[in-house]
Amino acid sequence: MKPFAIVLMLLALAGTSRLDAYDWAAAKIVVESEETDNGRTVFQLKDADGNAFVLGYDSEPPDAVFERILKIKSDFNSWSHIKIGRMSFEYSKDVLELNIVPSEFRYKGVNVLDYLPAGLFFSYYDSVYYNYRITRDKMFVRVYGEYVNEEELCEKTIAAVNDPLAYIRARDPEYLLQRLDRLVNAVMAYESRGMFGSARPIERRVVQRIVDIKRQNPVYKRKDIVKALEKEKISISEKAVGAVLAIYYNEFE
Repeated sequence: MKPFAIVLMLLALAGTSRLDAYDWAAAKIVVESEETDNGRTVFQLKDADGNAFVLGYDSEPPDAVFERILKIKSDFNSWSHIKIGRMSFEYSKDVLELNIVPSEFRYKGVNVLDYLPAGLFFSYYDSVYYNYRITRDKMFVRVYGEYVNEEELCEKTIAAVNDPLAYIRARDPEYLLQRLDRLVNAVMAYESRGMFGSARPIERRVVQRIVDIKRQNPVYKRKDIVKALEKEKISISEKAVGAVLAIYYNEFE
């Protein structure tokens, strides 16, 4: 191919790329800055109401992801009890993550910021999930779950702040492991029995790993957990994993 033709082709491709880029102006978003370094792009953005937010990615997301970002941004900026100081989105490998540093978080007369060391962390898969830490009286409490609305988020957070031990007892599977060992092991052994009806107890360490993996990855199904365990050289059937998820997370497939 002649050099002139190659140049024309490259210009055409470049033009196509620009045409395919997301139209921030149409969404009434001002691009305050755009930086690209080592293949990573970071946008500093601001909406029509003056709310600033950051978006970073290695490869440009599809339009559906941009639309989801704008929907989450709009919903979260309408919060009543939590005022956003900094909102940063990160998109990588089909996963959208969001970190929020509140400038104010007061609920039922409590300044929650006194107990929130690292802001609020969210992930989007099929739904929005939150996972962040509260500290109180030298205790570290993980607050996590599927996001429903601000009120539900605040209620769960204030419960962890007001009585961290009660919060753990009511919600943390690790506490249930200590209190319900005999019953749980018996039920799991029954639910995961072999094809001839023989009960096969699941090792405590394996149960703990299943609980840990599920807590860290709320959207994981039993097949995902089996794959994760295989990487750790732990062999277990989907049926056995399903028994654990049914008991500790009330999940049935």
